[in-house]
Amino acid sequence: MGGLSHCSSDYARSLANPFSGPEACVPNYPVLLTRKTRVFARGTFSTGTAGFGFIAADPVNAVANNLNGVIASTPTFAGTTLSSAAAGVAGFSTNSEFTAAQFGETTALLQKRVVSAGLRIRYVGTVFDQGGQVLGFSDPEHNNLFGRTFADIDGELESARLVVSKNNWSTVRYRPFFESDLQLNGDFPATVLVDGSFYMAFLVQAASAGTSLTYEYEFYVNHEISGKNVRSKTASHFDPTGFGAVHAATITSKALMPSQQSTGESEKTFLTTATQYLNEAVSFGQTLWNVGKMAAPLLELL
Repeated sequence: MGGLSHCSSDYARSLANPFSGPEACVPNYPVLLTRKTRVFARGTFSTGTAGFGFIAADPVNAVANNLNGVIASTPTFAGTTLSSAAAGVAGFSTNSEFTAAQFGETTALLQKRVVSAGLRIRYVGTVFDQGGQVLGFSDPEHNNLFGRTFADIDGELESARLVVSKNNWSTVRYRPFFESDLQLNGDFPATVLVDGSFYMAFLVQAASAGTSLTYEYEFYVNHEISGKNVRSKTASHFDPTGFGAVHAATITSKALMPSQQSTGESEKTFLTTATQYLNEAVSFGQTLWNVGKMAAPLLELL
């Protein structure tokens, strides 16, 4: 049995560890010349006066430095639902070198696709105040989370309650879902300047109203950028078998679910799952070949 190719392994490692893993490509057809980039936003968010707080992230918006890649609550936030426009909610952009106006579907503009993304948080307040509940969630179908409450997200099958501490990061990761997620395009969601598509989030409910809990966050996103005027482009790769194995693992591997697993552990777990899918595919292909080989003499007698 073999292992993943170099390009598929890099893709898998990037999905599991978007923070410091390889600046990889999506090894899907067709082979393209693209620039591989990593952008990030870092800062803090807090629970508001009702004891509720959140941070939500959009990997597509993150490609532009004049769009909000992150929207989060501050101590003055009085709401109990995720919101993009309420008082006490702040927006933050990444350190990307590109603006939204540079992307589009004409030949003069750029196209992009998300390779991997991760949002992680850890508590930075006092031990005395630490408490309450924390939910991590990345909507599997990339549905916008605005308008949802803590109870709404808690009812999602793939959300997870996490004990957030000063010592360990809690992380939610991107998983491709739509076929369009795997293709280069220049468009942004129609509501990009208002809501975008913020489907990665942490929600915090303090033990009591009026308690302001503060968390630091890091949001890292890896993109591929294409366009005739993009510099430093390198060839993307095409490995249909390896790509299929990695993509299958994005659906089933626990390594991409909300967790406090370290980036190293996540890489190892995810690579193991993807390699198992690869070897199953190779074994099945070998079995078919052997059956065909044994059947050939019989077919000659007919």
